[in-house]
Order: sequence, then C-alpha cells, then structure tokens
Amino acid sequence: MARLIGFARMQDMMLTGRVLKADEAERYGIVQYVVPKGQQIAKAKELALKICKNAPLSNFAITNSLPRLQDMNYDDGLYFERMVAEYTRSPESIQRLNQFLDKTAPRVRPAD
Repeated sequence: MARLIGFARMQDMMLTGRVLKADEAERYGIVQYVVPKGQQIAKAKELALKICKNAPLSNFAITNSLPRLQDMNYDDGLYFERMVAEYTRSPESIQRLNQFLDKTAPRVRPAD
C-alpha cells in the first residue's frame, strides 16, 4: 500500500486511524473507478466484456508482466518487455496490429 500512496500518507493513516474515502482512493491511484452505490457489478461486467475482446495471450502477458516490471532494473525491464512482445505475437495480436496499420481497427474512445 505504501508503494501506491507513499510513505507519508500511509504513516498518517496508520497513526491517526483515518480511512480513505472512495474519491481519495481514486485520486491516490488505489482504485481506478468510483461508481454510484449499487453499480459495482454493472461496471465490472462492462469492463469484463471490453477486456474479453482482447487477444487472450495479450491479457495474460499484461496481467503477469506489469507487476514484475516495476521492480526490475532498466536493462532487465527492456529485456523482459522484448520477451513479452515475442509471446504476444499470437494470430489475434497480429490481426489487430494489421487492422491498426490498415486503419480498419475499431476506434478507442475516451470513457465518459
């Protein structure tokens, strides 16, 4: 937790017993989304449907490599990124890359 919010905030919370509110947690990078009460499952399903459209091997590489990269030195991080790039060259990934290059890929729009 201290890595996410910093030592000073963590110390403050531990010494004072202060509890973060949802908007603070979003601002500090602890949570990515704050939704109205009762909308958590709908948001989770929305995100899951978006994520499941990705190439499975890409999802695997992202979820398993990003947590490790932050603790690597620069050279090891570059090497690891290169290795992940090789593993994500699945037919689905190549098709999406070609769609991007051909300008036929679905447009990514900012969230509302």
